Amino acid sequence: MLRAGFLLWLVGLAISSSRYCQPEDSCWPSQDEVDIFADSLSSAPENDDECMGLPTFSSVDLQGEPITNYWYPEAPEEITPYQLANLRNKVADDISAYFVVIARNELDVVKAVQFATSHNLGISVFSTGHEFNDRNAGSGVNSLLIRTTCLRTVQFDLDQESSFGHPDGSVRLGSGMTWGDSKFGAVGVHELARDHERVVVSGHAGNVGIVGWSLGGGHGQLVGTYGMGVDQVLEVEMVIADGSMVVANADGTLVTSEGGLSELTDNTDLFWALRGGGAGPWGIITAMTIKVHKPRNSCQTGCYTQWLMVWESNFSLDDGKMMEDVVAAYLKWVSTASKYWSSYGSPVPGEDGKYYFAIFDALFVGTEEDGEDYWSLVDAMRNVHPDKLVSKSNIHFDTFFDKIQVQDPESVHSDYNSDVMVSVLLNATASGDSQFSEMVVDNWLPRCYRNGYGPSCVASYLFMHTLTGEDDDDYTDSAVSLTFRRAKMHVGALSYISLGSELSFEERTQFAHDVVGPAFYEYSEGSYYSESEYSLEGNWKERFWGKENYERLLEIKRTWDPTFVFSCRHCVGDEEEPGQVDSLTMPSWRRQ
Repeated sequence: MLRAGFLLWLVGLAISSSRYCQPEDSCWPSQDEVDIFADSLSSAPENDDECMGLPTFSSVDLQGEPITNYWYPEAPEEITPYQLANLRNKVADDISAYFVVIARNELDVVKAVQFATSHNLGISVFSTGHEFNDRNAGSGVNSLLIRTTCLRTVQFDLDQESSFGHPDGSVRLGSGMTWGDSKFGAVGVHELARDHERVVVSGHAGNVGIVGWSLGGGHGQLVGTYGMGVDQVLEVEMVIADGSMVVANADGTLVTSEGGLSELTDNTDLFWALRGGGAGPWGIITAMTIKVHKPRNSCQTGCYTQWLMVWESNFSLDDGKMMEDVVAAYLKWVSTASKYWSSYGSPVPGEDGKYYFAIFDALFVGTEEDGEDYWSLVDAMRNVHPDKLVSKSNIHFDTFFDKIQVQDPESVHSDYNSDVMVSVLLNATASGDSQFSEMVVDNWLPRCYRNGYGPSCVASYLFMHTLTGEDDDDYTDSAVSLTFRRAKMHVGALSYISLGSELSFEERTQFAHDVVGPAFYEYSEGSYYSESEYSLEGNWKERFWGKENYERLLEIKRTWDPTFVFSCRHCVGDEEEPGQVDSLTMPSWRRQ
């Protein structure tokens, strides 16, 4: 059934691309027009360590002199700047941009958007390329790619009476900043915050960029203590569809054109949409201002304790029963754990039929002086197959930056197609449902051998206890769905195999969509926008945002980008017909 659907996705990508100008079309820019555009952009500065001296402009026809590739071990050792700029995580094959702009400043972004719209070129944009669902491919092949990697402004404001009213202060960050050190070795936000005796809220991976994570919702190990990624965002600066520059915050929206026109409104719809509606559909983010926080209880040493617990068994002895029991107990603990706890869990196959389940990076924000809460994970799991608990340990960190430093970096893998990630958001009730742990095991490796070696199965899961689990039904100042707000656990199926034969990408996708997805979705109406099933059909809008939120998001999209200059798969506006500039379009000078 999905075989036809899979072909339709590919057709959909082609249709999306064909809506925009292609090299064989008469609208395609001439070489003279391309040269004029390239010459109008900023030159790469002489001392350009943070951006490796890469040219601001490159293209299929002007790829630049080959350079030594130190950063992507899966890519050739010698690579052109154009090829390097196109490297990212991917689901579909060969969705490469035709033109690349590595923006040095906001004006480069403005000129790139104006050039693209004047020739009806599709636009794609990313900083690090970590996105899992090809949203960073934008409209598809032969687009103009704007990389924001080099926009690395950093301005701290620690005044208690700052303009945003957050007592611990804020920091304005260029959209090329990463939470930890970047793939190219540039310093990250966590280190800078540490140097100011502050902490910022981020996801697990240190070298992920700040924008996509924050505006997609943002789950991570500090969200219980300080709030989700969207809750940190105080202001967003971006370039919109007509090349105007926007500053959006809780007080209103300021729009300024390159020609000097300016318009200020107290309407905050765009700011609402940006926080939870994703980074792609609205414009190109050039900077954000986010909250910074003092450590909990002004702690200076031993402020974070991270636990590891590992159980071991053998399929020949219990057919996965130990994992089912450990997962059930783990989820039960998650459903009642305090907001100062976060953790991850994953099953791991071993040799000779052995398998393991690990609860890892189980982080408590606090110290042993916090009493029973400090020991709650150990207490909850104490009597769960104690004879099979083969490892239990903890480590203390003074700062969150110290924790990030000991993690393995989660890199971009540009040489293969990422498997479809089926994911589900579990609230406290669903987390306590023992049938969920049974379902997880039934679709895991035992499914591959219980009835011979032909069937497909899930090869890997990731349990992400990195959410707030809030019960407030009135939390509506961002576009994040209430399902996401109330979730205690985010669970993803990450890869799929068969013991009888090697599965093609299409076969893995079909299994994920036809078998794993329906089994997961019985337990929740919601999935996380930034980590979700690429092959979702029909109700993806409701799963990500809820019906009411999506309708409002689409209305805002049609106000600020009526012709859908910015498009991407499973983004606001996808599968909708573009409109035209009308009497409601913003900014108002576009109506003329």
